[in-house]
Amino acid sequence: MNPIVRKALRATMAKHVAQGAALLDKQAPGWADEISLIDLDMSDPEVCVVGQLYETGAIGDPWGSAYRQGLHLLNIDPNLDAAVYFGFEDIFGDYAELTELWTREIQARRSTPRRDDHA
Repeated sequence: MNPIVRKALRATMAKHVAQGAALLDKQAPGWADEISLIDLDMSDPEVCVVGQLYETGAIGDPWGSAYRQGLHLLNIDPNLDAAVYFGFEDIFGDYAELTELWTREIQARRSTPRRDDHA
């Protein structure tokens, strides 16, 4: 990929992650302290940021996963565009980059550094 295009995409992803982090700051104060950076993987709906914050509901829960339930509780339509806007999904599927950006946001918000901050 062209380096200029890659830089622009990274900047856009970083903006989306910042928007998602700001939403979580309002909706779930202290959220960053609840995330395991060792487990964090934005490509996995059970251990992404939203998946770690919201437990899977009871059997038969219409939301089906911690991720979808979390989006519902955050009042985010679970379509891809809304999830991308808040940095919970990446339209290009670059989840390694997305995970790195979320890791930096989490480290910046932690009240005390943890051992897994250097995962």
